[in-house]
Order: sequence, then structure tokens, then C-alpha cells
Amino acid sequence: MARHNKRSYARADRINQQLLEVISSAMLSEVRDPRVQHVQITAVDTTPDLSYARVFYVLLQDQRRQEQAQEALEKLSGFMRKHVASELQIKHVPELSFKYDESIERGRRMEDLLQEALHGQADEEEQ
Repeated sequence: MARHNKRSYARADRINQQLLEVISSAMLSEVRDPRVQHVQITAVDTTPDLSYARVFYVLLQDQRRQEQAQEALEKLSGFMRKHVASELQIKHVPELSFKYDESIERGRRMEDLLQEALHGQADEEEQ
């Protein structure tokens, strides 16, 4: 049974990677909506049964337009699903939902806090 689970995870990982590549490529070459012009797909996470996939993204510019990008991506999900179906040889194409990837933003905030702490420590040592 453990072998089956390992195979399931390997398959899910492979599908995640394939979805990431196909969706990222489509975002660059097929999608013309200006609201998603600066969207970059960062990861795809499918459910164990591969029926649903969360597609994580970040905005490379103007974080304030995240709401507009989210709305546009939701409208594009059907198109993306059809595109994935035409590109990949899988029996069932998962339902796609787009989620803003907050992990990168949290990482930036942590980096800023660490830099502030280091600068504060350096200022104390100078006094």
C-alpha cells in the first residue's frame, strides 16, 4: 500500500508541474486581458484525487490591482481548463481555482523586519 501512496504523490507532483508549465505558458502567449498582464504563476496544488487544482500567483507590479487580477483569473478558469485539456494527456482535467500567493509577500515582510532589526542593532553598537 505504501508504494501506491508514493506513486500517487509522484503522479500528483508530476501533474502539478505540468499544470504549472501549461498555465504559465498560456498566461504569456494566449491571454490578452490587461488585468493579468503582470501575473506570474508560482505553484499548483492538486487534491489527492486530482479533481481540483489551486493555482497560486503573484503580481510582479502594482500589488494594489490584486482584486482585479483575481476577478480576471476567475473568468479565465474555464478557458484555462480547456487549454490544459488540449495540451495534456490526462483523463480528467481538474477544476482550477486561482489564489493569490501570500507566502512571497510574507517573506518580503520578514526580510524587511530582519533588516530593520540588524540596522537597529548596528545603531546601538555605534553608540
